[in-house]
Amino acid sequence: MELQRFVSFVVGSFAFVGLIACSSTPKENSTTAAAPSPAPAPSASSQPADSTSKKEVPAPVRKETVTISGRVLTGEGIADIPVKDVKVMLISSENLVMREGKTNASGVFSLSGKIKPGEYRVKVMSSSYRGEEKFQVDGYDVTDLSIVVKGPPSKR
Repeated sequence: MELQRFVSFVVGSFAFVGLIACSSTPKENSTTAAAPSPAPAPSASSQPADSTSKKEVPAPVRKETVTISGRVLTGEGIADIPVKDVKVMLISSENLVMREGKTNASGVFSLSGKIKPGEYRVKVMSSSYRGEEKFQVDGYDVTDLSIVVKGPPSKR
């Protein structure tokens, strides 16, 4: 014969209420408690109709220091080849050089500083390579720029 018992217990800060099933001759550690079903979510009709109760999510705060980073590649042949030790310049729409740097052995560059939102270009210059990429800065980091440069023609 199976009996049902109403039980309630507290574990930590959670309270559980439910029914347990047990046989007429209860055995220790053989009972299982049924977890209570969660309360139903409020329906759309139970929400206030006026817009004053809505919480607006604030827009992300623009960064004061912005990082422009990417990679310089040759783009010649089947695979792009990283270009190391070339000069990389961040140039504003007013044609002012805002930051300068060099690529590392993997062709990666990173230029950081107080950079205002607007149109910019990254220009790559060396005695062998030339290239540039235009982009927009909106107050956030610009990463993953790929600048494919043109270099000396392949000698065959």
